[in-house]
Amino acid sequence: MLNDLELALLQEINQRVTRTESRMVQLGDFVGTNLRVRMRVAVRKQEGAVWVEVDALDTSISRIYTELREHGIAGMAVPVRLDGKDIATVYP
Repeated sequence: MLNDLELALLQEINQRVTRTESRMVQLGDFVGTNLRVRMRVAVRKQEGAVWVEVDALDTSISRIYTELREHGIAGMAVPVRLDGKDIATVYP
């Protein structure tokens, strides 16, 4: 389990990454690239395990966090998988 300092640090990192991602989307809009395409993000739960399945490497982190929040998942490490392979771990 994460202690308060580690959790606070991870939340700060989450906020900074979300802001950076937002700026990248704004930059993409400026140069005419469509970065707002909806990618599939699915929260999966099985036998106490939780993970997120995505269908592309460029799925936005904020979409992953939003899906996890909507499923009431927070304060734990959640693997992100593409084609059955772990590609990242997020800490909502």
